[in-house]
Amino acid sequence: MSVYFYVHYFPAHEPPVQNGVVRAVHGLVSSLAKCGEAITLLSEGPQTEQIQTATGYQHRCFANSRSHPSTHLAPDLIQFVQQRLTPQDLVILNGGFHLNVYALAKLLKQHNIPYVVAPHLTYDRYMFAKSRTRKYPYWYLCEKATLQNASAVQVLDQSQAIWLRRRGITTPIITVQNGFAPTDIPAKSSLSWRTNADQRAQLLFFGRLCRHIKGLDLLLEALAQFNAPNRPHLTLQGPEVGDRQILEAQTQALKIDDRVNFCSPEYASTPAAIMAQYDIVCLPSRSEGFGLTALEAMLAGRVLLVSEHAGIATHIRASGCGIVVKPNAESIHAGLVELLNCRHQWASMGLRGREYAIQHLSWQQIALAARQTYSTFTPIPPERQSASPTSNKAKWSEKALAAQR
Repeated sequence: MSVYFYVHYFPAHEPPVQNGVVRAVHGLVSSLAKCGEAITLLSEGPQTEQIQTATGYQHRCFANSRSHPSTHLAPDLIQFVQQRLTPQDLVILNGGFHLNVYALAKLLKQHNIPYVVAPHLTYDRYMFAKSRTRKYPYWYLCEKATLQNASAVQVLDQSQAIWLRRRGITTPIITVQNGFAPTDIPAKSSLSWRTNADQRAQLLFFGRLCRHIKGLDLLLEALAQFNAPNRPHLTLQGPEVGDRQILEAQTQALKIDDRVNFCSPEYASTPAAIMAQYDIVCLPSRSEGFGLTALEAMLAGRVLLVSEHAGIATHIRASGCGIVVKPNAESIHAGLVELLNCRHQWASMGLRGREYAIQHLSWQQIALAARQTYSTFTPIPPERQSASPTSNKAKWSEKALAAQR
């Protein structure tokens, strides 16, 4: 059995830092390759390329003139699937609500090639609340079938399974978390904490400036609840996705624009190095797959405020490195007050989170577990290759889920 990973867009010659999905997939496939697995990453881009990466996996990019999500797959990718892949292989499709993933899933099903969907998001009510007039039709026309016909759905935390079940998805569910590479860890000697109460606390949100999904409007409302003299300073740093002007207008309406700073992405520095300059890293998302930002903040020894809807919330509670809140302004404000009141504990809390992450969330550990899970997959026997993949799901359910217990 060969394992393939598909991501619609994956940079061929640049460091994989542009977005969370790209970073997560790169981390997992790199570590699987180090475990001895022959991993091929499939993507689509402006030109056809085949690259052996420095971290050990092969990257095959297929030319597609359509750069935006579309049901029109790259012709060479279609040919590759038809001629090279077999029912004994396994394809991990990365992305949710994505037309290319839907189209490739249909192609794989036509050729009896099993696949796993790793959506990197949660199918909760908050995810559907934004652009609901587009998402609900897409769900019933495309997404639900893509998930239901999969051999498994790969989630980032087991708590996310409930949303799939509530939406009628009966496909087996496996858990593969996000992790970090050794190069992501800043030196312990480089870390420091502002424990002087006279110094204004520095808050950071690090990620896409998405007002609704990331809960940035809620974070601004929570910040406005502080009395002006005691109000901490907030930096929002990340790529623009169309909401920055709305957020800037909100800061002015709330009269907190003197305490909020907007910054563009800084790809020259590691996320952990950037976060080490701040006191509290905030992830107040209404909906969040895992929260790779929070993991990077743990490595930097920062204290965190994290939404209960983030997959990493389980680890924040277990490590004691921060506060888990509900995605509403009142809970976020209360969480910030609690963190500000324990300023003398920031260093010990941050170091606990750092040690916890190093012990439990390295890509090496996660890849070993994922490798075991993928190896329990039972290929489709020849006599069943023309039938529905349902019978194969049952075998996956029994073996793969038992391996995770």
